[in-house]
Amino acid sequence: MDSRNQQDIADLAREYRSRISSAFVIHPKVALQGLGQDEASKAQLVDAIPDLLPFKGRDYYGFLPVIDWDHRLPSKDMILRVYAYYTKDSLAVGEADLDVRLDEIRQLDQFPEFDVPDCSGIVADEAYDFVVSRVGVLTSSRLTSAWRRDLDPRDAARAAAVVRRSSQMAGLRENTKHRPPNLGEAEAVSWTPPCESGYHRWTVDVWFLVSYDGMFGKGKSFLVDIDTRRVVVVREFTVRPD
Repeated sequence: MDSRNQQDIADLAREYRSRISSAFVIHPKVALQGLGQDEASKAQLVDAIPDLLPFKGRDYYGFLPVIDWDHRLPSKDMILRVYAYYTKDSLAVGEADLDVRLDEIRQLDQFPEFDVPDCSGIVADEAYDFVVSRVGVLTSSRLTSAWRRDLDPRDAARAAAVVRRSSQMAGLRENTKHRPPNLGEAEAVSWTPPCESGYHRWTVDVWFLVSYDGMFGKGKSFLVDIDTRRVVVVREFTVRPD
């Protein structure tokens, strides 16, 4: 259980934001355009992103924040990738991985119009992508770490049970009485961080498919706080099978 209260969380978020703002790495194609290099631009980026909170009571030892390229010249958006690390050793691995990537980019970056790699996929304990417009408006936040789908079966079962018993699910069932039964029941699919949900703790995302037309599925996403055993956010989702 995460025992931190909201004041603790607010204090941590301020500390993490300060540490992120002091350590930017800028992709050469972003630097070429003069973006993200002055203190005002960096502050605008950091102010745009939501608060970060480490998973399940962990703490962040360090960060590698990268102002990355959107593969456009001129860039339409700025991509802030925040790689977060729990330990000194994991940070060292991330730094080495990023150094290799930047060397590769520098070797390929011979002409302004040529495409080069970006800085996605660097090794990290938690990896986030924040897309921020040129005027400083946040357009998306996403945890990109693949482990977000590695749910403990007990957490998954607990979250699905909370959804099945919830008033939100009762209302949804009442409004979808003709839903085909072969669409299955509520299923826990992933962890969701506070920066995606706007809620102050990590939640388990439980999906309930409402319709499927052979190409697209639509349904409701229930975010469950498994510490308090309640649904805290309900969203819509659309999915297309691979």
